[in-house]
Amino acid sequence: MQLMPLASIGLALATAATSLPQDSQESDPRTTSSDPWVRELPDAEELSSGSLDPKYPDLPIGPDGSVTGDGEAEGAGGAGNGSDPANGRAAGAGAVAPPVTRATETEPNDSFGQAQAVGPSSATQGTINPLRDTDWFVFEIDRRGSTELRFSQVPSGIAPAFRLYNRDGSALTNWIYPRLVDGGSETTMLDLLEAGRYAIAVADDKHDSTSASPYELSLTFHPGDRFEPNEAFGDATPVSPDARVQGTILPKGDVDRYAFEIERRGSIEVDLLHVPDGITPALRLYNAEGSAMTNWLSPRIADGATETLILDLPAAGAYHLAIADDNSDSRSWEPYTLHLTMHTGDGDEPNDSQGTAVLVPANVARTASILPKGDSDHYTFEVERQGISTVVFENVPTELSPTFRFYDPNRSALSNWIHPKVNNGRTEPYIIDLPRPGRYTIAIADEKNDARTFGTYGLRLAHDAGDANEPNDTLGRATPIRIGAEVQGNILPLRDTDCFWFEVTSARQIEIVVANVTGEFAPSMRVHNADHSAITNWHTPNIRDRATEAWSVELKEPGKYFVALADTSHAHRAVESYRLVVR
Repeated sequence: MQLMPLASIGLALATAATSLPQDSQESDPRTTSSDPWVRELPDAEELSSGSLDPKYPDLPIGPDGSVTGDGEAEGAGGAGNGSDPANGRAAGAGAVAPPVTRATETEPNDSFGQAQAVGPSSATQGTINPLRDTDWFVFEIDRRGSTELRFSQVPSGIAPAFRLYNRDGSALTNWIYPRLVDGGSETTMLDLLEAGRYAIAVADDKHDSTSASPYELSLTFHPGDRFEPNEAFGDATPVSPDARVQGTILPKGDVDRYAFEIERRGSIEVDLLHVPDGITPALRLYNAEGSAMTNWLSPRIADGATETLILDLPAAGAYHLAIADDNSDSRSWEPYTLHLTMHTGDGDEPNDSQGTAVLVPANVARTASILPKGDSDHYTFEVERQGISTVVFENVPTELSPTFRFYDPNRSALSNWIHPKVNNGRTEPYIIDLPRPGRYTIAIADEKNDARTFGTYGLRLAHDAGDANEPNDTLGRATPIRIGAEVQGNILPLRDTDCFWFEVTSARQIEIVVANVTGEFAPSMRVHNADHSAITNWHTPNIRDRATEAWSVELKEPGKYFVALADTSHAHRAVESYRLVVR
């Protein structure tokens, strides 16, 4: 397998190291790291089942990744280090390997067709006699795995050699000459890539020696995990997205694939516990079409466990995870434990575009998450009148820097991206002006698109509509009023102008007063005649006790007149209603 550099997406802690030398390994990052993405594993009872295939009942896997209980269910690997040779049960794995059988060679077994059947885990005595004798033995396995082969009690003068063949009689290896040590040979590992029948031919290495004394051929078969074969995309083992399962990298070059399905987009945490010595795990994520979504990722190992990888899943549907040794040059019949912890996006997903925006009221409190990384949340709301929308974020996770943008009813950007400052998990209210009735959209994201939130943030939208006389921002749409009658209005949104008209039956002097002037709003007024011509300049009266001083205007003839009212600098709003009277 050719490993690529680590992908930036989905790593809890970026590292370019394939493995960590023993003398430089650090303590478990789950307890020492300050990185917010390195998480404690949840308790076992919080997680769903592992395998979803009824053929493979779940193993009782504890929170630390070990098999608990009586271990009678078939588990991950075959008989291995620490196993009981009498029953071939691997320590901690709950796996059942073939029992050891004993046999004596039965001649003739000098050819592939005459091969003597032995067990895949067996001790068989045979003799190289007469000269140039070859002994053939055949065994069958029900799943892929690896076999340990060793000679013992080798007679003086005999230097055994052997060769492995497949079910068709085709050689899988060259002749192998194991080194002899103290009357026996070193152990040779043979990788068996598929279930089926295999044959071993045994001879003297140079065909120039013979002995009537027997040698003993020992085979110890270590089956791959209970999910084999699951190396191909189509054979991936179905698991829960909150699974705890055990597997083995066996034989050498093995790839384990686990398929899972999610109901909505999100991110998944991947942890490997009890990683066997010699295995440097590499992982890769694929989508439902079998296309790789990441490079091969090689997480750092500390205390036999990998650092947590976080893989982003951009849409609901099927995914699968491949696990292998990083250089495909190691194997182990001791199992690793895979922990998957799924974090789904909020219930409004998918809403990452204006076209998928969730319709909400103009005044709403909502909770949501930015998940997976690069997510954006869109909400749309309808307003009957122009006005303002006030935006507040609450309970903002520490890793999130919220940013938002508004779009008008034509889906054109109404604002730039706005980055409110977060203080103690809350932002100050931010006001957006909505210039006309219609449907608006707010888009929310992380400021740099480099964070995700397993927790939720709170969003509050509050709409303040303009007064009931809107639209009356031109003389042609002015609101009629009566002399001496009070009318209410708002300067909303920013730069709003309210226009009113009235009639007088004779030339006279009038007074204009604006009451309930609040905030920084500073009313400025101008009077126009029936021809819409200004008969005064803009006048900004003094304010006392939240009311303007009376402004006197001389009307020289009877007829229709207009009053235009705005903020003097067009820089402030009148959110609270003012009261205007012409007397």
